Amino acid sequence: ATAAGPGLAVEVLAPDLPGHGLTGQWTAPAGIGSWAGGRAADVEFLREVLTSTSRPSAMGVAPKRQRLVLVGHSLGAAVAVAYAAKHPEDVLGAVLVAPWGLEYRSARPEEWEFCSPLISLGLSPRFRPLVAVVLAVAKLVTPLPLVRLISRSAFGQGADCEAAVASRAARRRAADRMHALMLREGNRAALAQRLAELVAEEADHKHWRALMWIQLASLRCPVQLQWGTADTWLPVTRVGSFREALASRSEVAPPPDVRLFPGVGHCVAEQEPRLSAVAAWEHIQSSLLDVSEAPQTPHRPCQEPKIH
Repeated sequence: ATAAGPGLAVEVLAPDLPGHGLTGQWTAPAGIGSWAGGRAADVEFLREVLTSTSRPSAMGVAPKRQRLVLVGHSLGAAVAVAYAAKHPEDVLGAVLVAPWGLEYRSARPEEWEFCSPLISLGLSPRFRPLVAVVLAVAKLVTPLPLVRLISRSAFGQGADCEAAVASRAARRRAADRMHALMLREGNRAALAQRLAELVAEEADHKHWRALMWIQLASLRCPVQLQWGTADTWLPVTRVGSFREALASRSEVAPPPDVRLFPGVGHCVAEQEPRLSAVAAWEHIQSSLLDVSEAPQTPHRPCQEPKIH
């Protein structure tokens, strides 16, 4: 798809990560250690997608290097940060919607009081053996009522968002769409593996927090944070940590643009599609139009912390 605004036009790509949507399972290239928990593989997957979609120019010559504004939600936001940290020369901006990867429930016991019990228990390393059994079953069967229950939790308890009147119908549509996509061959197994990796991240949260902090601090592009105030999966109280990490960047990088959506849960784009899209488009326009005025600094991919 394409989008246009005053003085610019952009191409919009919306790939599904492995284990999500229509992508199904994907074999990562050799040399990516299992310690990466899928994050490094996700970056390589995104790189492969972007390379495969590069098109020759109208004159038939080789395509120019793509300049990207990455938009990622939840786990996708963590992948966007990792990609921007590894390929900074390609990224002009990033929109992180309710991002995963800096704060973890295992290190924030206070979140258990107001966050979704379903998600808290599912991600808890203490219940890892039970979760492993559930995920093994999920590879074979995923009841629609259970998917709808999870979707209800994702939408949060807020009732003040712009689309409140239609929120129940939107939630059901989102759940039914998710369930239909899960039935694609290989998707349930890929999703079960993905969830197992998230539980593993919780168990090793100190390493993953350190890695995400380094990656955020290395970003030189403008960053927008979008968050629903009624998010019970990754609560909005985490926004402060992201602000702090981004504030540790050099003076060249601008402070993050934080957009909060009252009464909205974890699914910002589904619950407030217009407001979320307008905010993202404003950031995209700003990133693209201001790039020529930004001071030129050498880009160096960030170094990942060593694993002991």
